Amino acid sequence: MKTYKITLAILISLFALSSCELIDDIFTDDSGIDVKTYSCDIPNVRDIFFINKSIGYAVGGEGMIKKTTDGGQTWDSQESGTTLSLTTVFFIDENIGYATGAYSAKCTGEDCNKSGLILRTTNGGKKWEKEFKPEIAFFYDLYFVDENNGIGILLPLDFNSDSRYAVTTEDAGKTWNYLNLEIQDNIGFSNNHSIERIFVKDNVGYIWGDERKIYKSTDLFKTWETIHTPIKIRNASFVNSEIGFIYGFTPETLNLYKTINGGNSWSKIPQSDEPVGFSHFFDESNGISIDYNSEVFTTEEFPLPSYPQAVSSIIYFTKDGGTTWQNEENPEVISGYNSSPTDDIIFYINDENTYVLKLK
Repeated sequence: MKTYKITLAILISLFALSSCELIDDIFTDDSGIDVKTYSCDIPNVRDIFFINKSIGYAVGGEGMIKKTTDGGQTWDSQESGTTLSLTTVFFIDENIGYATGAYSAKCTGEDCNKSGLILRTTNGGKKWEKEFKPEIAFFYDLYFVDENNGIGILLPLDFNSDSRYAVTTEDAGKTWNYLNLEIQDNIGFSNNHSIERIFVKDNVGYIWGDERKIYKSTDLFKTWETIHTPIKIRNASFVNSEIGFIYGFTPETLNLYKTINGGNSWSKIPQSDEPVGFSHFFDESNGISIDYNSEVFTTEEFPLPSYPQAVSSIIYFTKDGGTTWQNEENPEVISGYNSSPTDDIIFYINDENTYVLKLK
């Protein structure tokens, strides 16, 4: 009997573990970036978070949670305890983490037609506790400073409103306080769905606002100052508390701007090419930009919001701070959800592949 139990446990463990196959790299040797591409099956991904270069989590449709401990080469399924789609995930350390679930009237299971929810684990995802939030439809983004204090961007469970709100918590997500910050209404519905709207670097926090504004906090979300920008932000990337890049619209075109003083002033970077899409800078010189086409779709299981699905992509890389860009055509789709646990590495994950981009 004991032998049977051990054998069954091993079989279940092997079934739950999803291995990925390493496929060809896509960047040339002169890019300065090492790329590893793993073919994986992680369906309906909505968000990812890596604690370090090895340990990461992916969440998505029908309560899906997967964990990797080897940098995305294998993924182990975890039991979330819900069938709601999970839209965000964040971990403070290797034990304490949070995920959020979205309201749905058309999924299956006991959690349908209730509200959004907060999931919390204190043992690295071995067990998740859930708490429903009657006033919340879903979260777009989430960040925790410690076990109790965090910030998020959400859509309330009020279908007469299409507004997004920044909120903070001091009690591990049990209650949320609304901030008087004007947030872009189109987040989550444009083809740059992989972009984080809450960004923290060197204990300085940023939220992208509407009408050419960034909100900046130097005391971990207690107080905020408004930074005015020359463009409507589509994407931003800070390499430290002073140096950062923003990419977005003017009435005429898309432009890249840089700050060296924490956003107090911005200078336009003249570009020989104009890569469009998600941008990430590893440091002041080296960065990537992903230009991709997407199609917006809606599923019965999760009709709100409509998620863009990338159908093609081109990756650009720069070694001179964005002045010149070279491109690498990629026959597979690379756009997806991203997480950068250290300054020299960033992970991308979509339903089919895991990409590990690292400075050489």
